[in-house]
Amino acid sequence: MSGGGVTEALTPLEAVRVKLMDQPFTVDCCTVEKFRAAREWLEQSGGGATAVRDALRVEGVVEAAGDALALGVKPFNVFARLAGGVMPNPVDQSVLGKHGGEFVVCHNRPENDADWEDATKVATASMAGPDPKEIGGLPGHVFITCKDMRWDRFNVLVMGMEGTPVRSDGDANASGDGAATASGAAPAVAAAVAFTEARAFLQRLEAAARSYVAARGWDLSTTGMFFHVYPLCSVNSLHMHIVNLARKGPALHHHAHKNMPLADVLTAFLP
Repeated sequence: MSGGGVTEALTPLEAVRVKLMDQPFTVDCCTVEKFRAAREWLEQSGGGATAVRDALRVEGVVEAAGDALALGVKPFNVFARLAGGVMPNPVDQSVLGKHGGEFVVCHNRPENDADWEDATKVATASMAGPDPKEIGGLPGHVFITCKDMRWDRFNVLVMGMEGTPVRSDGDANASGDGAATASGAAPAVAAAVAFTEARAFLQRLEAAARSYVAARGWDLSTTGMFFHVYPLCSVNSLHMHIVNLARKGPALHHHAHKNMPLADVLTAFLP
């Protein structure tokens, strides 16, 4: 329970979620102001990024003895499993072009795609309908995730914060030991490096998304690129929603309160 109720029965991750959900900016975290407020609260009052990491470890989302997202079946972290190569992903990755070495396209469940027009299933339905069958009929709502399995890639909320891994720019496969060594620098220096790298990562993700949109023949001006900021996400591994707004369904409105635009996230990462 929140609001002064008993919390002893909560797991550490549930406790983090409850505290965040009690904050006014979290209920509808879909603007740059709300995103900044969420990050500031976590750093100043919520124990920082490492409190989230420790809670993820207890929950089994992050490996107990390391910094990587766990790829097992319990908990079942679908986007981490797809990007980590332990779960088949039939989606054609050539649409990402040169960005395919770092990022992965994933599709929604077929039944969720099929429900895109159903106003009674907005909680799980895709936010947009498919392309016409004559041009392939591919889904209008897909996800892009990343191959970097280090724990801070679980959600954009913590990226670039003090205590997150420091990696070489663009190196999705740098060793965890290397990241730990880099993090041994003075905290302020390490945090500045992590922040800069996180911004560069998001810019590469945007470039990958643009390549995908171009390959699909969609108009960038009518394509949504959204994150669901923790704790409003349903999966604890990074996934950006790519939505063809020209074919939007009722689920888009249902999720509007938590559809954080990539452009706003990038604004929050300006130097």
